[in-house]
Amino acid sequence: TERMREAQRLAHVGSWEYDVATGGVEWSEEVYAIFGVDRASFDVTFENYLRAIHPLDRQRVAWLLQEQQRGQRPETIHFQHRIGRHDGSERTVECRSHIALGESGAMLRAIGTIQDITEQAAAARTIEELSRQSETILDCAGEGIIGVSRDASIMFVNPAALFLLDRSREQLGNCRDTHDLFHHTKPNGTPYPAEECPVLMTLNDGQKRSVTGEFFWRADGSRFAVEYECAPIFENGAVPVDDLDNV
Repeated sequence: TERMREAQRLAHVGSWEYDVATGGVEWSEEVYAIFGVDRASFDVTFENYLRAIHPLDRQRVAWLLQEQQRGQRPETIHFQHRIGRHDGSERTVECRSHIALGESGAMLRAIGTIQDITEQAAAARTIEELSRQSETILDCAGEGIIGVSRDASIMFVNPAALFLLDRSREQLGNCRDTHDLFHHTKPNGTPYPAEECPVLMTLNDGQKRSVTGEFFWRADGSRFAVEYECAPIFENGAVPVDDLDNV
């Protein structure tokens, strides 16, 4: 019991059990800690649990659990919600609920876990916000920006690059060789060997390159003069994992 209590404390995850016959609900010590209440002053009932849930999440959680008890949901469900504690703080928890059925198919009891994921949820929101900001910057940039993976396929492309190359996002997304797609021919009309391509060279040796006096080719066979830079993106300061082509 002590090892279980310590494990729950370290993982910020508590367990609970609901007995249909008696209507009793039991919480582990960590659930009390997550909700910021103590065993002596808090009466553990389904109604009090719902009252502790954030008002914007309360109706959804009640409906979800009631549907599970009526057999309209899987025997095990996962969901998240916020709780408001007496000290005014707000926490985010991830819950699991499993119902045990008798031979007749009626629910005998429900067991589950509640884990405090406030920090993880905050980190996920931060990452999502940074991702949106990065996407906005790429979309608003006047220069064409193309992300190229180690195998020379295109990872991402911004609207300016699509406009310059006169190609759709699907066409570029399905590309498996950027050199063959729009950098295949030299200005004098002779084939451009892949081993001389600055983009592929940067992918191979991780050296940044600035290129002038070249052409890229559109889907209709026309060409346009370009100046571009190839900058590697390193992972853990070691091997370049992909390449940014700034046209």
